[in-house]
Amino acid sequence: MRGGGGLAQAEPPYLATANHKHEWNYGQKKHQAALDSVKGLVDQTTPRSISVGRLGMQAKTRRFCEDQRRAEIGRENRKIVDKLTGIARGAAGHDLRGP
Repeated sequence: MRGGGGLAQAEPPYLATANHKHEWNYGQKKHQAALDSVKGLVDQTTPRSISVGRLGMQAKTRRFCEDQRRAEIGRENRKIVDKLTGIARGAAGHDLRGP
């Protein structure tokens, strides 16, 4: 920025005096100490939803749902096979939808 106020342009490190380097190192040490004392904000505890009993129940529920799905597929397959068998034997009759 130009004019009054604003940020001053930083000096290149090779032009810094011993006093400026000392102040910079002091500031860095203070900053590092502050970072070391910061408490983490991430919760590291094990979630309450993870329990042996609940995991076992979830596994049984998933197996039950999968078995139900397979049973339904089996019933649908059985219907299709019965229809195909009837068509192959010629006992299905005439399809009114056909020509």
